[in-house]
Order: sequence, then structure tokens, then C-alpha cells
Amino acid sequence: MLHAVNRKKARIDAFRGPGLRVPLEDVVSSTVFGPLLFIDQAEAEAALSLMLASLGVPSPVWSGPAHLAMWPKRKTTEALRSSYVEPDVEFADAVGNSLIVEVKWGAPLSESELAAQWLSLGVDERRRSRHILLVLETKPYQSAIERDRATIARHCELPWHFHCLSWRRLADAFREMGRDMRLNGGTRRWAQGVHGFLRREDARSLAGWDGLDLAPVEVAGWRFSRPLLTQHSDIPLTAWRFDAPMFRRQAELAPSKWRYRD
Repeated sequence: MLHAVNRKKARIDAFRGPGLRVPLEDVVSSTVFGPLLFIDQAEAEAALSLMLASLGVPSPVWSGPAHLAMWPKRKTTEALRSSYVEPDVEFADAVGNSLIVEVKWGAPLSESELAAQWLSLGVDERRRSRHILLVLETKPYQSAIERDRATIARHCELPWHFHCLSWRRLADAFREMGRDMRLNGGTRRWAQGVHGFLRREDARSLAGWDGLDLAPVEVAGWRFSRPLLTQHSDIPLTAWRFDAPMFRRQAELAPSKWRYRD
């Protein structure tokens, strides 16, 4: 998929389905993170550490090697899910310390989705784990995040190690990984491919914007004011009238001496 998108042979919008469910999010999850399953364990851990450092996310406290799982089914608090919860990406070590990554490409969060994911971890695991939500724009998700934060607080006194990040920030992180000579050539090419993929598919993922620390722009409160536009002007009306005879005069033009010659 990375090659097809970067060579302009495909677009992921072709995977968008009807309704609220956006199956292309599964395609994005697999395209971005799936190649780590084919990389040497030590190299994959190095790449993951560099990615988290570039994003400013503290790494989970691993007890040993962390392994990637795509869409793991996890038992959680029955009050939130009757069966299981399924995060898109999970890196977990042998004792359950985890990095949980939920992927959204425009779809909303379902009710208590993040809370159910976090509470699927054991109490000790929550102390050492991290939770990431990847979205196109962070602002539309803030209300749902705060509701999940309140839900977690009702079930657990431990802090929620959570980070909501934009895809453009991840694109910048992969750009830096692609330049890091400590990684193998194949890993750098994967990082460069992901960076190109995200820049092509998310127009907001242009490099460098997040590094500018731009101040957020508030939505303007201006409204169309009809009385302002219907107020009568103090300028007096003109007395000019259309003078028909003036426009009836025919111009006296000399006939042209030019003519077509065979």
C-alpha cells in the first residue's frame, strides 16, 4: 500500500464505507504499523523508541521485549463492554505493560471506547503503560476524551497516561526516523514511505507546521447584520435620466476602400 499511494496508483479513500464506520482506518493501521512485524525485534524496538521520542511520548516501562499485535481482543470492564474491546495497535511485553494505539481517520469515537481500552489493562499494567489516539484533527475529539477521562476516574484512581496526537505530528516523526542513520536502511525506507503516505493522504500533514508553535485561531463571532446593509444612505438621488434621442444618432463613418481581391 505504501508503494501504491506514493506512486499515485491508489488512494485510501476507495476503502471508505457507508455510515459511521470507516474501514479505511484498518487499512491505515496495517499500512503504517504492520511492516514492524517483518523487522528484526531489536530494530523494531529502536524504531518504536525513536518514534515515541519524536512525538514527545514517554516510553512504557518495559520488562522485556515488546511485541506488536494488530486488533487484539481484550476483556474489559463489563459495565463498558459486554464482550471485549479491540484497539487497532498494541505493543506489549510478557507481563502486559503496553502501548495502546487507537487509530481514527475521520470516524468518531464510540461510547467509552478509550476508557474500555485503558481499563482492559491490569492495575499494575496501567502504572507502566501508555495510550495514544491518532486523529486527523484533535479538537473534535476533546469532548469524548473528557467523558472517557471521567469514566476512567470512576473505576481507577491511577493516572491515565494518554496522548491525543495528529497524523501530521506522526508524519513529522517518521520523517525524522527516515533520516536517522542509527536505523538500518530498510527501516529508514519504511519510515520514509510512511511519511510520504501520510503527506499524500492527509493534506494537513505538510512537514513542519507543528514545529512553529502557532497560536490557535478562535472562531470569529461576526454575523451578517441586515439592518446595517439596509440603512438608507445620506447621498441624494441623482437626477440623471436616460436620453433616448442621444443614442439614436448614427455615427458618420467613411466607407472603407478595402475590398477582397481574388
